[in-house]
Amino acid sequence: MLSGLDMVQRLRDLLDNLLPKGVRQIAKYGVDHAEYERQYRKLVKQETLKAQTAGIPATLIRDIVRGTDCVADAKFESDKADALYKAAQESVNINKLTAKILQEQMKQEWGNNSNG
Repeated sequence: MLSGLDMVQRLRDLLDNLLPKGVRQIAKYGVDHAEYERQYRKLVKQETLKAQTAGIPATLIRDIVRGTDCVADAKFESDKADALYKAAQESVNINKLTAKILQEQMKQEWGNNSNG
């Protein structure tokens, strides 16, 4: 278990550094994901129009389009950015939980010292 001063330092580090950094990461990854998703949707539209022009049956177009290299690569980038976004959110949630735990430990430690 951490000493009282170590807990204060750890809490201060969480609040001053880790949480703000995590929030910045969420914003960055959110923007990245939106951009990759936009690129993916544009490519789907372009490839769908090409398939329609080529006379491919409508029932097959969706699967064919999603399997083209450029669309599949764009979808991969979008999914990857989404995973990073969600991981950053979880990191912030873990740091918030850690801060709450440290606060509770400090309350208990300092509460016990005043009773002793």
